[in-house]
Amino acid sequence: MAILYRKIRHVTGNIYDLWRDEGQVTITPDTPEYFTWLATVKSFHFEGKTGHFTAQPERKKNGESYWYAYRKAIKHQFKQYLGTIDKLTTNRLEEVAGQIAEKASQTPALKKNPRTPPVPKEDLRRQIEAQKETIQHQQARIQKLEEEVKALEKEVAVRGHELILEQRKNTKEPDYDF
Repeated sequence: MAILYRKIRHVTGNIYDLWRDEGQVTITPDTPEYFTWLATVKSFHFEGKTGHFTAQPERKKNGESYWYAYRKAIKHQFKQYLGTIDKLTTNRLEEVAGQIAEKASQTPALKKNPRTPPVPKEDLRRQIEAQKETIQHQQARIQKLEEEVKALEKEVAVRGHELILEQRKNTKEPDYDF
């Protein structure tokens, strides 16, 4: 399968080559023939003096197409508005290429986190068994503490009852024998 090329490439000074899928095109940039050529392509790659990008149109609700420049660099996607087809002069393309190149140069690279090696299955099984044992010990401890709480509650209830009886004995009730 052949690679399809539609590009505008800076050569030197104000000279640009235009390429189609079939090969180089002999069209002078920023002329009526140039804008007619742009109207026939669905996208193109621009290689300018200060940067590069791929341009594609996006059709809006009103039916008009607006062109955008895209460039992926340092794991970031950069997008910049170019304008309608009549605004795609080489000066405008150079301006946007420079803006995207500036943004890309100021964007810090994403740090790649090293992948931790997977834990062997046998180690995972041991960890699970150790956790099961810990859970069993904790459940036994909880049960023991609940039994201690019940015993204390019973002791408090008995002791409270004894105190009530003792208070009644110590309180002298008046004799009402007539």
